[in-house]
Amino acid sequence: VWSSIPLQGAHCVQFSGYFAKAGDKSMQNSDFAIVEYQLPGWSSWSTIVEFRGHSDGLFLQSNPSISLSETALKVTKPIGNVGNVATLSLRLRTRLDRSEENLAVDSFALISGCTSSPRDCISDSDCSLRGVCN
Repeated sequence: VWSSIPLQGAHCVQFSGYFAKAGDKSMQNSDFAIVEYQLPGWSSWSTIVEFRGHSDGLFLQSNPSISLSETALKVTKPIGNVGNVATLSLRLRTRLDRSEENLAVDSFALISGCTSSPRDCISDSDCSLRGVCN
C-alpha cells in the first residue's frame, strides 16, 4: 500500500504503470493482479486496473484480448474527478500461487488532469495517437 500520496491540487487524476509477466504461460483462473485506490474517509477500495488468470495467460479484465507477456505493457487508466481531496492511497493485490508464475510492475504514477473523453490507454503509442492520456 502506498498511503497518502499528495495530489497537489489535482481534481482529476489518471493512473499509469507498467506490467509484465515471466515464466510459464499457463495461469490458473484464481490468479490475479489488481491495482486499487482509496480516497480519505472511504472504507472501501475502488479498482483501477485488473488482470485475471486464464490457462492461456494473465489478461486485462476490461479488455480480454490483451494479455501480459515478458515485454512490459504500459497501462493508463482514468481515475476521474477526485474532488478537493489532498491525498490518495494506492494498493497492489496479487495472487500467483505457483513458483513459475511471476509478475513485474514498474513506474506507478498518478497523472494530474483528464480530458473530456477519458479512455483506457494500453501503450505509449496508443495514448499518443488518441491524445487522451498524455
